[in-house]
Amino acid sequence: MKLVLAAVMHSPNLGDGVIAACLDKAAQEYDQNLTLDWLDLAGRSSPVPSPTQQSRRTAVLNALDAMPTKAQQMLAQPLVSAQVRKQLVPLLPAKFDRAQGVIIGGGQLLSDVHLNFPIKIARIVAEAEARQLPIALHGVGVAQKWTAKGAHLFGRLLQSPMLRFISVRDDASRAHLSAHLTRLNSPQVPDIRVFPDPGMLASDLYNGDVAARPSPRQRIGVGITHPVAIRAHSSSATDVPHQAWVKWYRTLAAELAKNHQVILFTNGSPEDEAMLAEVTGLPLSANIEHLARLSGPTALIDFIGGLDGLAAHRLHALIVAYSLDVPSVGLRWDAKVDAFFDLTERSKYLVDAPALPPSKVSDLISKAGQTSEAQTRRTSLQSAAHDGVREAISALIP
Repeated sequence: MKLVLAAVMHSPNLGDGVIAACLDKAAQEYDQNLTLDWLDLAGRSSPVPSPTQQSRRTAVLNALDAMPTKAQQMLAQPLVSAQVRKQLVPLLPAKFDRAQGVIIGGGQLLSDVHLNFPIKIARIVAEAEARQLPIALHGVGVAQKWTAKGAHLFGRLLQSPMLRFISVRDDASRAHLSAHLTRLNSPQVPDIRVFPDPGMLASDLYNGDVAARPSPRQRIGVGITHPVAIRAHSSSATDVPHQAWVKWYRTLAAELAKNHQVILFTNGSPEDEAMLAEVTGLPLSANIEHLARLSGPTALIDFIGGLDGLAAHRLHALIVAYSLDVPSVGLRWDAKVDAFFDLTERSKYLVDAPALPPSKVSDLISKAGQTSEAQTRRTSLQSAAHDGVREAISALIP
């Protein structure tokens, strides 16, 4: 029995691979005879980009970031369409062969930055409709604002007669999607369910034996994110100069290193790796090291599981830490991070950077361990994440 899982599991951002791996694990627990055939929306087969791809992606993002939205879309649409035609479409016959349904799931997929996801998802929907395959949209994040073009393309999915199930990963996404459906004048669609992000199940994939502790000091991870990503999604840090971010990350690392062993790392995105290289371009204080790019999603899970604390922007660094009971502080940038901290009832550990002094971040990490009440909340959310995968599958295979 085979289902197609369409997502961005081979994105260089390993958080997207964490989602897919957790979905896969939960699906196997649901039915050992079930296979999720992974279909990356960009047609990728590996999360490791070449050096050329890394530098090109960062350059393109920086160029688009400097343009008005309409200009971004005019330039991005032919690039995305070409990627779909050359890399995604050739994969579809084999992936859809003998499939019984399609899960489009995990991540901030209902976001139309540069029309990337609207174009790719519309093509997947067209293939499913041509083959009369039911579709489940599961565990996604939904951006509050869509452009008219993005909304039209997403309408292919939301108004498809093959759509059998819709779930999002938080209440904010449900509110956003309901508003979008109203603006689309959609006919009756399935109820919008809310289930926690599948990445909440990262603890099911953790290999605790790999956590090495070469230092007697507690190990604190600092996730580095490029400002181009922060500016694309943030309304509060858009005017912060690039070099101010470099300085803030270095100052935060130095502050934490007074009492801890600090590891600077990324989730793997090329632009974040470029930022990490800048942050570490000058000599660092003692007790600070930087991590080579991790090889895959489970490597990210195992690394975070070996930490004693974490501060990061990237959502799935924070979700993995939460799943593994690693004390974490979120750096605010995208509404999806606010929604996650609301869901987990940990909003006091989400802070504004670089406005907040690094010493305050250090203090918060020391207080961010989960109480017994918080652990009960975590267990409940993980159970609900399992339920969400089961219900999505059940909608496709009655």
